[in-house]
Amino acid sequence: MTQDQDRGSERPRPPYVFAALLGAVGALLIVGGLRLALLAGSPYYLIAGLVQVVSAVLLSRRNAWGAALYAGLLLGTLVWSLWEVGLAPWSLASRLAMPAALGLWFFVPYARHGLTSGDASNAAKFAGAAALTCFVCVGLAFIGSQWAASSEPLPAPNPTLAAAADDWPHYGNTLRGTRFSALQQITTANVSSLRVQWIYRSGEMANPVSSTEATPIKIDDTLYTCTPTSTVIAIDAATGKPRWRHEAHNEESTYPIRTCRGVAYYRAITTDVECPTRIIAATLDGRLLALDANTGNPCKGFGHNGSVSLHDGMGPAERYYQYTTSTVTIVNGHVQGTWGEGGSFDGQVNPDGSMRMKSQPYAGIFQGRIANQTITGRYQGACNYDLTWRKTL
Repeated sequence: MTQDQDRGSERPRPPYVFAALLGAVGALLIVGGLRLALLAGSPYYLIAGLVQVVSAVLLSRRNAWGAALYAGLLLGTLVWSLWEVGLAPWSLASRLAMPAALGLWFFVPYARHGLTSGDASNAAKFAGAAALTCFVCVGLAFIGSQWAASSEPLPAPNPTLAAAADDWPHYGNTLRGTRFSALQQITTANVSSLRVQWIYRSGEMANPVSSTEATPIKIDDTLYTCTPTSTVIAIDAATGKPRWRHEAHNEESTYPIRTCRGVAYYRAITTDVECPTRIIAATLDGRLLALDANTGNPCKGFGHNGSVSLHDGMGPAERYYQYTTSTVTIVNGHVQGTWGEGGSFDGQVNPDGSMRMKSQPYAGIFQGRIANQTITGRYQGACNYDLTWRKTL
């Protein structure tokens, strides 16, 4: 027998590397899933982690049942995901993308050849097909979301905030998020001749965990924006010179992602209140600020000396989960935005500047309103409902 024949007769090695990766991911799911289950959250992650570890052990022993078990896990995850979030594309992708990506490994010929116990070929193909099914469902959800017409009525405009043609009062210009300006001076014929008029530098140093992603809003002759560390700045739109600057004083070193995507403008219905025009901004460390749009000073009558803590009533949580990067939006007197990983807040701004907050915890008892009906139950994982942990300030 030749040396080449000897090599050809050797059995392929068991898929140790993939089994180890699968087992490591399963162990992380067990640890996190157990913690979530103890907080009255969904038991899915704990169950999925246990199944994944068993699958990894079987694969390391060349047993094709490991592939079949992982295929069952993928299909079970698909059913659970559809039950929990329906066809919401991003929510579906966050639940299916990683396990489905791991499942694609079973299409590799080496994966089938390394399994010698059981029907290796069919089991591996079954697992790969289950992974593809997950990706197809996510793809269809994204395609469907592009064509689905919203049945929700458009928010009523604030009569006190009738935007001028040259203003940009919201993150997307309008509450509908049109992202288009009514100005007509810049056209395809003259855009190539534009020159830089001014540059404003925030003074913050660039680093791998910070990024400038803010969309400034423009009211009258002033631009309002924020920096990655939640500093709010007002800039003269004509000259680029700063008019005021408010430092948020976050504990920056404890937040792995530092960015801010914008601020919101609020004009009170009556002018006989403190700060009749305000800039509402969220900070990395979970605070909501109200600043005088003219001076940048905190509006003392808002919350506690111009600040509302989004941590109130939330119980203990990891600091890394508690940072706010999204711009807030004011709709029908409500301040709305995201807080942490998957949480959100919703607050009622009263004419006198007081505020009632609603926030979403990660797990626990909730009472809230969905479709104008009061509900009570247990919060399990991330969701998009407007749930109530209300504190009147």
